[in-house]
Parts: sequence; structure tokens; C-alpha cells
Amino acid sequence: MGNPFQKCCGGRSQEEANRSVEIGTGKEHEGYLGNNTRTTKYTLITFFPKALFEQYRRVANIYFTLVAALSLTPYTPVRPWTTWTPLVIVLGVAMIKEAIEDYKRYKADKEINNRAVKVLDPASKQFVEKRWQDVRVGDVIITQENHEFAADILFLTAENEEGTCYVQTMNLDGETNLKIKKALDETKDFTEKTL
Repeated sequence: MGNPFQKCCGGRSQEEANRSVEIGTGKEHEGYLGNNTRTTKYTLITFFPKALFEQYRRVANIYFTLVAALSLTPYTPVRPWTTWTPLVIVLGVAMIKEAIEDYKRYKADKEINNRAVKVLDPASKQFVEKRWQDVRVGDVIITQENHEFAADILFLTAENEEGTCYVQTMNLDGETNLKIKKALDETKDFTEKTL
């Protein structure tokens, strides 16, 4: 039985924390999410309500909407269009800016998801090209020097005798210095042919 707080908030229980992945059996993908990257905030259906909600998180927009609503009463000295027009323009421009930024995120996601990577095909024992979004848990991939990974990977081996590589994690934590990663002693002697 897990901690109720962990279950409520999406955390893993102790039983779920330990993972075992069998490679080449066809079962390695079961129960795990895919590798599709999605950083967009909106979909076509949710854009208008979510973007409008984001605009009304600003107190100034709430205030000016209340002022514009008061201009609809017969007791106000100004015409409604003099308050509604600037408000609609400000909200519209902000929402258009939000849409453009989200579209840029969508294009960046698409580029990352469609990058090619070499993945070991268990049936043919050959490395075949796949897109990053098609990589699944348990897939063995081969990377090249100075290439980005669009997945969490377990480092098995390297071309050098020490079984080490250098990884830059600037996209994750902002640090530009290289971090040294070392393969497990059990796997550091693997080669492309022995995988």
C-alpha cells in the first residue's frame, strides 16, 4: 500500500519505484509512456478559453473589464465603445502573441520528435533509423558525438576503453560545463556487434 499523498499527487509508491526492463522480448514497452515531446500550452480547442483565462490573471485586465461593463449602464458619461475597444485590442494582441509563441513551441517539438536516431531492431539485430518520438522504454540506441538526446537513456558503452563520455546538460539545468558519465562495468565492453 502506498502513501495516500503520493497517490493523490501522482508520485510513485515504493513498489512502483523499482523497474525491470526486458530487452528484445516485446514486453519492454508495456506500461510506459511514449517518447513524444510536447511543450505547447494549448490545443486548437483549448486555446481561446485558456488564453483568455491567462489574460484575466492580470488584475489590470479585470479592472478595465469592470470599468467597461459599467460603461454599459445609462448613468455613465462615456460611450461603451470608448472603453471596450481598447480593452478588446489589448486582450486580442496579447492572445495573438500567446498564439505565436505557442506555435513556435509546436514547431520546435515537431523538429525534436522527428529527429532521426539509430535503434537496435531485436528481430534483425541491426540498427535501424527511427524518429525520437518512436523510441520506447527498453530500446537500445546508438548516438553520435555532439548529438542531442530527446530521451532519458541509460549509458551502456562508449568507443573509448574507459567507457566514459561527456554530456552537456544545458537544456536541462542551464549549466554549460561538460559532465563525465561512466558506463557500468558490466556493459562498458559492449560493442555495436555484441549488442
